[in-house]
Amino acid sequence: MGDQRLKDVYVAASFLLTKQGYANTRISQIAKKANIATGTIYNLFTGKKSILHFVLMATFDKHYFDKDIALPVKEVAIELITDHLSQIVEPLFLKIGEKTKDGKLVQSFLDVISILFDCAASYQVAFNIISDNRSGLYEVEK
Repeated sequence: MGDQRLKDVYVAASFLLTKQGYANTRISQIAKKANIATGTIYNLFTGKKSILHFVLMATFDKHYFDKDIALPVKEVAIELITDHLSQIVEPLFLKIGEKTKDGKLVQSFLDVISILFDCAASYQVAFNIISDNRSGLYEVEK
């Protein structure tokens, strides 16, 4: 089932990173919002950046909490985050421009809008965090 503390940190950190940004969020704030001791956060994670990466990975991978997560959670290679992002975004753009042999679009405009809204709803937390927290993810922009 997974460690409930990790789920609580995920919820708290997602909220705080989205609301205040990476630079303005302290580990003690995450701990308080997750209703766990600050020392416990340091037992669960190697630092604030590892929390940021954890939130992104858990948002991208709907089965993340079903996996055996090694503690303390460490930062992941930035390529892993960008690979997950590419796997989400690239197929969307391929579907949007896909045409039949006679040149007609495979997806109607309403189908494309529906796909985009579904994607945004599923990954909104991660997209917002990436967009608003470049100081913690400067490697993604390279």
